[in-house]
Amino acid sequence: MQNSVSSGSLFSYYCSFFSTGVAKENINESIHSRISLLPTWGFIMAVITVSGDRITLKADFHPELSTQAGRYRGRFLGKEIGWSFLPEHEQTVRQICQTLYGVDGTPAAWNDCCTVQVEVDEQDIRAPLWRQFNAGIYLGGRHVVGVFGPRQAVRTGRGIKFLRGQPHCATRIGAYHMEVPTGSLLEIRKYPRAALEFLTRCLDGHGSWSVDAG
Repeated sequence: MQNSVSSGSLFSYYCSFFSTGVAKENINESIHSRISLLPTWGFIMAVITVSGDRITLKADFHPELSTQAGRYRGRFLGKEIGWSFLPEHEQTVRQICQTLYGVDGTPAAWNDCCTVQVEVDEQDIRAPLWRQFNAGIYLGGRHVVGVFGPRQAVRTGRGIKFLRGQPHCATRIGAYHMEVPTGSLLEIRKYPRAALEFLTRCLDGHGSWSVDAG
């Protein structure tokens, strides 16, 4: 689900970029003071509405959603409406929701939500979840942390709160490297219980989760 450095040229640039003293200093610097928490409540991950000769998908941004929707002639009609599809693609659109968000698009999934705590334990060297180059970090359909605007300000996603540890970000003109270090503990609020199995698969080799009893 996550983007990773795969080409030799990009990987070489990545290594040379972060071998500099400035980059090493930046990547070890906590950016807690630069993090801002976006509004938590009143959002959804993915809900499908069937009406007349169209179906619509209103979903949180995901870096793969545009590509998946385009394969089935999906049209983006703005944030208020979301993506529009022909009715014959309903089951395929529900499968897209399962693949990217862990839910099938039914509103009922949002009747039973919980707060999840995730402990970071990155073990995958080839395709790390918690280290990204020029890309935000996504987990279980939720945006955990990324950069925003020309100044590359670091922001956590909606409903995300770091309880222990903080993201690190090394920046240079036109490029950045984002990392959430092993041992960090973060909270995901209003996460549907129907997607917990999906969350387990996403964290395989990258960490563990538990439901906040409080």
